[in-house]
Amino acid sequence: MNEGRLGSLRGIRGAVGITALALLLSGPAGAELVYDATSPFTFATRSVGKSPSGTINQIADAFVMSGSGLELESVTVKISRLSGDGDFAIRFWADELGLPGELLETWSVSGAFEQSTEVTVDSTGGVLLDEGELYWVSVALPDDLSWGLWVAIDAAPDGKVVAFSNGETPNWYDSSASREGALFLRVTAVREPGKAGLGGVSVVCLGALARSRRMRRAS
Repeated sequence: MNEGRLGSLRGIRGAVGITALALLLSGPAGAELVYDATSPFTFATRSVGKSPSGTINQIADAFVMSGSGLELESVTVKISRLSGDGDFAIRFWADELGLPGELLETWSVSGAFEQSTEVTVDSTGGVLLDEGELYWVSVALPDDLSWGLWVAIDAAPDGKVVAFSNGETPNWYDSSASREGALFLRVTAVREPGKAGLGGVSVVCLGALARSRRMRRAS
């Protein structure tokens, strides 16, 4: 193998190595806080549960997404149990005409929750969040004779509260006028895979190949 071809192969290997390093360094970024309506002080609560007649009370709170190129990472609420042992259902919805629309992700949470407890659920569905769009988080206790609370705080940012009943069929109605403070809610997101820092990878690779060509011509 002549020196020119050997130098070319070395250059390609170097470019591949640099590209791999760039991809490694451009891996998932840390979580970004996209909505935070939290406080160490509770102001009011909203009840969720299911009555013996089958009526379900579910509560939802909304937020406007800030930032682009982000996927849902986690949702945090503060809840407590009043009765029963059913699982809490935490759900994440897209907006439809100012009310919860398409269900994007759901979690089931079990526990005693005898006192107000912060609960964080992690997204596994790769839910892409569009900048400027409205999204909803809801809390329910859909099992018979289970009742609980979603804790609110002494502040009311841009969220609004709605609820539904009528068994398992969502029948959302706007109850924001009667809410008592914003519900305790925190939402985090992460950069989409391939969006964080990848812009410079091709430049690094092309630069390394260009150096390889110059070295080959020089030899």
